[in-house]
Amino acid sequence: MSSCSSSPDTYGDLVLRRRRAYATGKVVKIDMSDDAPNTPTIEFTDRHGHIWRFDSNLPVNDATGSVGAVVEVMYDPQRPNRAREVGRPVMKAAHTALWYTIVAGLMALAFWPGLTAN
Repeated sequence: MSSCSSSPDTYGDLVLRRRRAYATGKVVKIDMSDDAPNTPTIEFTDRHGHIWRFDSNLPVNDATGSVGAVVEVMYDPQRPNRAREVGRPVMKAAHTALWYTIVAGLMALAFWPGLTAN
């Protein structure tokens, strides 16, 4: 199976990389809400035969753009609800950079002298 080469963006991703197991999943739903890009819900079966679902935080692409599409999944065998799509390092890096930019901006606004005084 292939491995993911982007940098992890949370503690959960760090743990996931250390304990990772792979499974083949499939897209079972696509969230098409107007508030954000369309994202897939992916279902997979762990090595014990239990079925798990997770909502991907990445927008659909050619591989995940239709219900029934096959997707490789990396998951934590100790906590299978901690799962991610395998691959797509550029999109994952862009998502991580955007997230940290938003957090840094909010923190700057919160602590900027004079913005919250009086």
